[in-house]
Amino acid sequence: MDVRDDVTSVHEIRLAGPWEFTRAESPDSPQRCTLPIAVDEARQAPGAVTLTRRFHRPTGLDAGSQVRIAVDFRGDTPLVAVNGVLLDMCECSVPASETQQAEFNITGALRDFNTLTIDVRGPQISNVLLRIIP
Repeated sequence: MDVRDDVTSVHEIRLAGPWEFTRAESPDSPQRCTLPIAVDEARQAPGAVTLTRRFHRPTGLDAGSQVRIAVDFRGDTPLVAVNGVLLDMCECSVPASETQQAEFNITGALRDFNTLTIDVRGPQISNVLLRIIP
């Protein structure tokens, strides 16, 4: 059985906030926000709005652990980077609602202290989870 099939072994941390919210036209003026956030400006161009959050490396990881970021969004898939490394999406699901969830494996990009950036490409980011899979 794949460990991802055993939901009880997955530990999730909701990254509700605080986030920094910056617009492309004023990158030196970040504003604080929490999720969910509706972002009308993001419809105009990719990278028009960026969310940034810092976090520490999760403890208790071993050689077989995976750490993923799951982003619930509406619209186009956001661009996600950790410590400046742009991540490839490893999964995308479409729940019954219009909200989709994209999952990104960040295991190889983790440091002791990390910076997560999300370039919003649609009208809403509703939730971000740090998912630890032993």
